[in-house]
Amino acid sequence: MTEGGEVEEWSGWAFDAEGRLVDTHQPMEVAAYGPPRPTRWVSPDDLGTVFGLRCALVGRDRTSYGLRCVSEVFESNGGRYLNVVFEAQWYRWRDLAEEHRPARIPRATCVATRHVWIELLDPNPSTDEGEVSR
Repeated sequence: MTEGGEVEEWSGWAFDAEGRLVDTHQPMEVAAYGPPRPTRWVSPDDLGTVFGLRCALVGRDRTSYGLRCVSEVFESNGGRYLNVVFEAQWYRWRDLAEEHRPARIPRATCVATRHVWIELLDPNPSTDEGEVSR
Protein backbone atom coordinates (compact mmCIF):
# COMPACT_ATOMS: atom_id res chain seq x y z
CA MET A 1 0.00 0.00 0.00
CA THR A 2 1.08 3.56 -0.60
CA GLU A 3 0.85 6.42 1.91
CA GLY A 4 -2.55 7.42 0.55
CA GLY A 5 -4.03 3.96 1.24
CA GLU A 6 -4.01 2.90 -2.43
CA VAL A 7 -3.04 -0.65 -3.39
CA GLU A 8 0.19 -0.74 -5.37
CA GLU A 9 -0.07 -2.09 -8.90
CA TRP A 10 2.40 -4.96 -8.26
CA SER A 11 1.26 -6.00 -4.77
CA GLY A 12 0.32 -9.66 -4.59
CA TRP A 13 3.01 -10.72 -7.06
CA ALA A 14 5.92 -12.89 -5.94
CA PHE A 15 8.58 -15.20 -7.35
CA ASP A 16 8.10 -18.89 -6.63
CA ALA A 17 10.88 -21.45 -5.97
CA GLU A 18 11.42 -21.99 -9.72
CA GLY A 19 11.81 -18.26 -10.39
CA ARG A 20 8.39 -17.75 -12.01
CA LEU A 21 6.44 -14.58 -11.25
CA VAL A 22 3.04 -15.57 -9.83
CA ASP A 23 -0.05 -13.68 -8.69
CA THR A 24 -0.64 -14.61 -5.03
CA HIS A 25 -4.28 -13.46 -5.25
CA GLN A 26 -5.12 -16.33 -7.61
CA PRO A 27 -6.03 -19.82 -6.37
CA MET A 28 -3.03 -22.06 -5.91
CA GLU A 29 -2.46 -24.69 -8.57
CA VAL A 30 -0.57 -27.91 -7.92
CA ALA A 31 0.65 -30.17 -10.70
CA ALA A 32 0.34 -33.84 -9.74
CA TYR A 33 2.04 -36.36 -12.00
CA GLY A 34 1.42 -39.48 -9.99
CA PRO A 35 3.97 -42.18 -9.25
CA PRO A 36 6.76 -42.99 -11.71
CA ARG A 37 6.16 -45.72 -14.23
CA PRO A 38 6.87 -49.23 -12.97
CA THR A 39 10.34 -50.58 -13.70
CA ARG A 40 11.03 -54.10 -14.85
CA TRP A 41 14.48 -55.69 -14.71
CA VAL A 42 15.24 -58.00 -17.62
CA SER A 43 18.26 -60.15 -18.39
CA PRO A 44 20.24 -58.88 -21.41
CA ASP A 45 20.10 -62.46 -22.75
CA ASP A 46 16.33 -62.00 -23.18
CA LEU A 47 16.59 -58.82 -25.27
CA GLY A 48 17.57 -58.29 -28.88
CA THR A 49 19.61 -55.11 -28.48
CA VAL A 50 20.91 -53.49 -25.31
CA PHE A 51 23.32 -50.76 -26.49
CA GLY A 52 22.63 -47.52 -24.60
CA LEU A 53 20.14 -49.00 -22.13
CA ARG A 54 20.41 -48.38 -18.38
CA CYS A 55 21.50 -51.37 -16.37
CA ALA A 56 22.50 -52.59 -12.93
CA LEU A 57 25.41 -54.83 -12.02
CA VAL A 58 24.48 -57.38 -9.35
CA GLY A 59 27.21 -58.76 -7.11
CA ARG A 60 27.28 -60.93 -4.04
CA ASP A 61 27.32 -58.04 -1.55
CA ARG A 62 25.76 -55.15 -3.45
CA THR A 63 24.10 -53.90 -6.62
CA SER A 64 25.61 -51.05 -8.64
CA TYR A 65 23.16 -48.78 -10.41
CA GLY A 66 23.76 -45.86 -12.78
CA LEU A 67 25.38 -47.89 -15.56
CA ARG A 68 24.85 -48.06 -19.33
CA CYS A 69 25.41 -50.90 -21.78
CA VAL A 70 27.95 -49.82 -24.40
CA SER A 71 28.00 -52.96 -26.50
CA GLU A 72 25.65 -55.65 -27.60
CA VAL A 73 25.85 -59.08 -25.99
CA PHE A 74 28.72 -61.14 -27.45
CA GLU A 75 30.08 -64.63 -26.93
CA SER A 76 33.65 -65.37 -25.94
CA ASN A 77 35.32 -68.45 -24.39
CA GLY A 78 31.96 -70.16 -23.97
CA GLY A 79 30.31 -67.30 -22.08
CA ARG A 80 28.09 -64.33 -22.90
CA TYR A 81 29.35 -60.83 -22.11
CA LEU A 82 28.71 -57.13 -22.65
CA ASN A 83 30.54 -53.89 -21.88
CA VAL A 84 29.22 -51.34 -19.37
CA VAL A 85 30.25 -47.85 -18.20
CA PHE A 86 28.98 -45.39 -15.61
CA GLU A 87 26.30 -43.05 -16.93
CA ALA A 88 28.60 -40.03 -16.57
CA GLN A 89 31.05 -41.67 -18.99
CA TRP A 90 28.18 -42.48 -21.34
CA TYR A 91 26.98 -38.86 -21.47
CA ARG A 92 30.50 -37.46 -21.88
CA TRP A 93 30.94 -39.78 -24.86
CA ARG A 94 27.52 -38.82 -26.31
CA ASP A 95 28.30 -35.09 -25.92
CA LEU A 96 31.31 -35.34 -28.23
CA ALA A 97 30.79 -34.31 -31.84
CA GLU A 98 30.41 -37.40 -34.04
CA GLU A 99 33.60 -36.67 -35.98
CA HIS A 100 35.58 -36.65 -32.68
CA ARG A 101 33.72 -39.45 -30.91
CA PRO A 102 35.61 -42.76 -30.72
CA ALA A 103 33.71 -45.82 -31.95
CA ARG A 104 34.11 -47.48 -28.54
CA ILE A 105 33.80 -45.80 -25.17
CA PRO A 106 37.17 -45.85 -23.42
CA ARG A 107 37.59 -47.83 -20.19
CA ALA A 108 34.41 -49.87 -20.55
CA THR A 109 34.20 -52.92 -18.29
CA CYS A 110 33.43 -56.33 -19.73
CA VAL A 111 30.89 -58.20 -17.57
CA ALA A 112 29.19 -61.57 -17.86
CA THR A 113 25.51 -61.15 -18.77
CA ARG A 114 24.46 -63.27 -15.78
CA HIS A 115 25.50 -60.34 -13.53
CA VAL A 116 23.71 -57.60 -15.51
CA TRP A 117 20.05 -56.60 -15.42
CA ILE A 118 18.54 -54.13 -17.90
CA GLU A 119 16.08 -51.48 -16.68
CA LEU A 120 12.90 -51.29 -18.75
CA LEU A 121 10.02 -48.91 -18.03
CA ASP A 122 6.43 -50.03 -18.45
CA PRO A 123 5.33 -48.47 -21.77
CA ASN A 124 1.71 -48.05 -20.58
CA PRO A 125 1.60 -46.03 -17.35
CA SER A 126 -1.66 -46.50 -15.47
CA THR A 127 -1.94 -42.86 -14.31
CA ASP A 128 -2.77 -39.74 -16.27
CA GLU A 129 0.43 -37.72 -16.58
CA GLY A 130 0.29 -33.98 -16.12
CA GLU A 131 -3.04 -33.92 -14.31
CA VAL A 132 -3.54 -30.60 -12.55
CA SER A 133 -5.40 -30.57 -9.23
CA ARG A 134 -6.64 -27.51 -7.43
